Amino acid sequence: MDTQEHDITAGYTEQLARELEVVRAQRDHQMQRAAALSAQLLQSEAALADLEELRSRNEQLADELETALDEVESAYRQIANLTAELDAVHATVSWRVTSVLRAVRRRTKGQHSA
Repeated sequence: MDTQEHDITAGYTEQLARELEVVRAQRDHQMQRAAALSAQLLQSEAALADLEELRSRNEQLADELETALDEVESAYRQIANLTAELDAVHATVSWRVTSVLRAVRRRTKGQHSA
């Protein structure tokens, strides 16, 4: 092989070596990017699992709140019914007639405890 062919071959070899270095650098960069994306994916999956757990807990709390509101509404209805019943008792003739007896009893009860 003559000098000119040797120079061409050496130049070609150097060019291939440079291209190989570029390709290796690109490969290394892509591998780093893939590793970063993999870590990001793991974080996203963990965040999604947390979000699903929170969504489930939110639904559970919403159900509990609805039950509690139903119980409060029922208690208010019961209070209204008992108030109406007590008002009806207070409106009876016997309640009004016995009011004097209740007053006397309260006064005499107070004297005994003093």
